[in-house]
Amino acid sequence: MLSFKNIELSDREILESFFEKFGYPVSDNCFGGLYIWQPGFQSQYAVIEETVILRGKDGGRWVYQCPIGKNVKAAVEFLINTRQPNLLFVGLCPAEKAFLERNFEGKFKFINNRDSSEYVYSREALCSFSGKKYQQKRNHVNKFLRLYGQPETVILNGKNISLISETEHLWINGHDGDDIRIIHENAAFRRAVENFDELGFMGAAIRVEGKTVAFGIGEKLSEDTVIEHFEKADREMDGCYAVMVQQFARILPPEIKYINREEDMGIEGLRKSKLSLKPVFMEEKYDGIYIG
Repeated sequence: MLSFKNIELSDREILESFFEKFGYPVSDNCFGGLYIWQPGFQSQYAVIEETVILRGKDGGRWVYQCPIGKNVKAAVEFLINTRQPNLLFVGLCPAEKAFLERNFEGKFKFINNRDSSEYVYSREALCSFSGKKYQQKRNHVNKFLRLYGQPETVILNGKNISLISETEHLWINGHDGDDIRIIHENAAFRRAVENFDELGFMGAAIRVEGKTVAFGIGEKLSEDTVIEHFEKADREMDGCYAVMVQQFARILPPEIKYINREEDMGIEGLRKSKLSLKPVFMEEKYDGIYIG
């Protein structure tokens, strides 16, 4: 029987070795994201035949990511033999979907999961907001500057992370504090703050008159891509979100060309906001249901 274990901070080296060698650059394949959200999704992993299998809970049932490693086909066969007829793969990228179609023809039904597809942006475009398509964003930034002046942008690290440690009001205000998504997000945020340097995170805080009004936190996903896990801003301050988007892009290392800002979860307002920033492409995601 394959033994799964909860993802812990000490597992970073082994999991990142799989992601770097075999993983596709999507949010499911970054250790920091898996670790901070572990309490919410009960994320676990196991290794079989030099291949890692990741799973988490969704609505009370275990769901699986496509295995990553040297023997993916054998790992999938193991899951089929031990977990069918309830096997469900989630977050499949097109290459993983194609692998399953090719090696397990007719065994899976695939559904395009638009709500889980990820938005990827040009870092250069977000730094400048230049061109007609970003006119509205420039207007937002300029309004913020007129109303509040030039903000202070602080690059975050483990020593100054306290600047954002008491900012839950930036996303809890206006939401039901008993909403399970808010509870999970708050727990993930706490893990990110408490282990910022250990997870290799990067980020920025926007401060006005000595007060943090916005922040962004992310981590490197590949050599040229950063994924942003958190972006929060004071809703009462006009243009604050646009300023945060721009400043986060500006503090990233020079080799970064793209910013993955994750999925919209099917939330209408979030989808509208992410589309307004003009992604250069989407990382499509699929669910794969085993049908035998």
